[in-house]
Amino acid sequence: MGIYKCDPLQSKLTPATMLKTQKRWLTTKPTSTMTLKQYNEITETNGCPADPYIIIGAHGYASNNVELVRKAFKAEDAVKKAQEALEIPERWDAATDVVADLTPFEEAVPSHDADSFVVRGALNLPAIADNAVKLAAACSVATMYHDPKSHNSADTLKAMATASSISKPFHIIDHGRIVSRHAIVTCENALDAAAAALELVDTDPHGAAASYQTNIATATVAYSHINKSMVTAELKASRYAVDERIQTTYVDTFPAILKSVSAAYVPAGV
Repeated sequence: MGIYKCDPLQSKLTPATMLKTQKRWLTTKPTSTMTLKQYNEITETNGCPADPYIIIGAHGYASNNVELVRKAFKAEDAVKKAQEALEIPERWDAATDVVADLTPFEEAVPSHDADSFVVRGALNLPAIADNAVKLAAACSVATMYHDPKSHNSADTLKAMATASSISKPFHIIDHGRIVSRHAIVTCENALDAAAAALELVDTDPHGAAASYQTNIATATVAYSHINKSMVTAELKASRYAVDERIQTTYVDTFPAILKSVSAAYVPAGV
């Protein structure tokens, strides 16, 4: 089951898998003095609403500035799509596309409050639009994270960690757990490859020894990047079993190989 075994997820994201600093924009209910549909109907009929300002989220927008108002409504809709995905993970992909399509509010917006996505208890839509690239990357990570197949693919986990790095500091999924899961899969794959190499000892002793040590070195380095809370008893036992073989059979040659592998190893998301 991959990551589900050591990081259970039921059917949706839980507070334990999210960074608390970003939870509010995904749980703060969008608010406005009218809907986009109502605004469009009024502008088509009367030119613009009677009220000089429309409140959308935390800010007021000049009702006669149609482009700006529609940008605000578009940002609000993007947040709604992400919030829907919290309940229905299959919708993260659609949320990613909508968020990625947002553009910054070039016009001056009163009380921009650029440092927070939620101000005075309401959504700060200009700030959300300004950070659309990072937020879209965060949504993309959530899309991959909710596909169980991705949790056992080192390549997919690496891509996930790279996207997660782009979304910093607006992670939806805990970046550290993604990096740790990549290290687990890398370690497990290397241990499997090392076991396969031992089967070639009779036909190619030198090649088998080199392959075995290189793979054990990779497993050793990857293991050091795993969050301790995610290490299973099975993986720990496998890891210590190979240590004994290294100490009894390859004690003279392994240190140099480990040093070389350590120098070349790059953790996911770096």
